[in-house]
This record gives sequence, C-alpha cells and structure tokens, in this order.
Amino acid sequence: MAEEATVRLLKQQSASSAYVHVVTPPKPPAELTAAVSNANVGAVCALLAGAGHSTAVTDDALDREAGDRRPPTQRNPGGLRQKDRMGMTLANRVSQWGAKVGTHWRLFKQPKVEAFVEGLFQTVKASAENGNHLWGKCTVTFSRADLFHCHLVYDVSGTQPDILFLFHLKEYPSNIEADKSHDAHLIEPDIAEFKAHEDAGYTRRNAIYSLRMNRLWIINYIRQIDEELYVPVYKADHPYVPLLTAQSRAKDMLENFMGNPLAVGGDQLGDEFGTINYFPRELAHPVFSVRGH
Repeated sequence: MAEEATVRLLKQQSASSAYVHVVTPPKPPAELTAAVSNANVGAVCALLAGAGHSTAVTDDALDREAGDRRPPTQRNPGGLRQKDRMGMTLANRVSQWGAKVGTHWRLFKQPKVEAFVEGLFQTVKASAENGNHLWGKCTVTFSRADLFHCHLVYDVSGTQPDILFLFHLKEYPSNIEADKSHDAHLIEPDIAEFKAHEDAGYTRRNAIYSLRMNRLWIINYIRQIDEELYVPVYKADHPYVPLLTAQSRAKDMLENFMGNPLAVGGDQLGDEFGTINYFPRELAHPVFSVRGH
C-alpha cells in the first residue's frame, strides 16, 4: 500500500537538508509530460507502448549489441554464478540483467524523450555524488552493480496524478548480493566491488523524480551511533523511513547497517507500472518496459 502521506511530505520538500538533496533537472519535453494527463495507469502504459512513442526490441538484439560493445574477454567470462533453468549463464545477457516489468523491451522513438531520460540518469548520478554542503562526496557508476535502472510509478497522493521515477543506486553490494556483485565484476572488471557498510554513497541509494513537478529528491538515510549497541544504525525517526520496503524498515534491519538493502519500494510510492534501464557502456540507447505490453 502506498504511503501517500509520506509521498506528499517528500514532494513538499523544496530545499535541501541532511535528509534529502533537492534538484531541479532540465525541463522534460512535452511529448513525455503528456503522459501525466492520462486518467489512469493503463492509459499511461498504452501511451508509452504506442507506435508514436516506442518500438519493441528483442532480447537477442539487445544481447548481441551489448556483446559487440564489450571486449571479447567480457562477453561470456568463466566463473559466472547465476544461471537460468536451462543452465545458461545470465550475466552475459544484458536483457536478463535489466529490471523488466512488461512483456517486451522497448526503445524510445522520440529523440527528445530519449535525450531527457539519459540526462535524468546523468543528473541523478551527479546529484548523488555531490549532494549538498551537509554531505560528503561519493562515487556512483553506470554499471551492472550500481546505477542502471529506475522504476516508473503512478502516483495519486496529490490532487492530480503524477509519474514518479524511482532510481536505485548501489544495487548489488558484495556483502548482500554476493553472486550478482561477483558476476557484475566479471563482466565489468574495471568497476570495483563494494560493500554496503563501507561505501560512502550507500545511504543515498534512493532517488525519486516527479515528472509533474520536475523535481528530483536524493534521500539520505542517515546512520547514527546507537548509545546502547555502540554500532552505527539507521535513524528510525527519519521522515522518509515509511517509503522503505517492509524488509528495509523493519526494526532489526534498521539496526543492521551492514546487511540492510535500504530500498525504497515502488509500491510504497504508488502503482509501479514500468522500468527504464540505462547501460551506456553496453547499449547505445536506454530501454524500457511497461506493464501489459
């Protein structure tokens, strides 16, 4: 169930603080903002999947493109751990690595929309790395284990519907997602593995963008020293804890600074209906999927 009161609280935040960094990205094109005028999520999905907005692309086409853009030694390296039911390795297939909701992968048909999406990913990366004057610096990479996707959510917390883009950075820490981190490093050996409790950017791994407001929020789930346990814990009274998944906001997880996935859930924001994946090292264009198409 969506935490509408907390979503409204976040969207009221117009100035940066210790808890959140607020950014205004470049204005989105009218071809994309038209989606928020639709009366329901099904209409949004139909619009984005329509012939005027996108073209379908096969898994094989994406995998061939990614393979061609990788050095030969990184196309299907030995030692990959994740396999499908047929025993085929998964990490060498970018189509299987991306977050997917719908039936088909799709390419944006309109250059303005594609350019905006790419720019938004770049803005998220730069904003998370630099934060505000209350935060330290960190490093974010466009890679298999870090920033490569966002979730699309239909938000009805306000008087008018909105479309939210939920970005997950620092997706696969080696101490939480060992196999995925391992495979990602084999595919991209120049990108170092990281641990959740050691990476400076892990606490700010959730970013939310409002299409209607054209505003981006980088949430910083602050750690503090527990006076009884004498170890770092996540602040239980953080104003945006309700946006975390049930697993991430559980008391024992808030006290587990090493193993908490610390993920804002799409269902906490509204009705998740799609994803966008961005692999600039492997694919020339971002790809997306929407429910029912």
